[in-house]
Amino acid sequence: MPRQASWDAWLKLGQDEGSVVADAQFVDPAKRDYGLKPSSPALKLGFNPIDLSTVDNYVSSDRRTWPRAEVKVVRHAMDYSPLATANKPQAPLRDYEDYAVGESDRRIGRRLEQMD
Repeated sequence: MPRQASWDAWLKLGQDEGSVVADAQFVDPAKRDYGLKPSSPALKLGFNPIDLSTVDNYVSSDRRTWPRAEVKVVRHAMDYSPLATANKPQAPLRDYEDYAVGESDRRIGRRLEQMD
């Protein structure tokens, strides 16, 4: 879909005929539970939920992969919240804008100390 086009304009072009735009009705997305509620429109369309216990690394006699049968697998919920320091500005390690071509950068350490 072109960036400037609205959804209605996109549909008028004959695109996405039969698409359903609706709330998927996840169980609890805030807690990362993306199972579907019984009233989900996806289920009414015939979507079959996936048994997530058979996805990812799991012990199986049918395959020889990690994890080993003798190692217990523990899955923890992932935390995708931003790090507290992600937006903290950092001083540049080297600032080549202040140097002439071929000039040594030995003075940069003193300038960084002055920034602290």
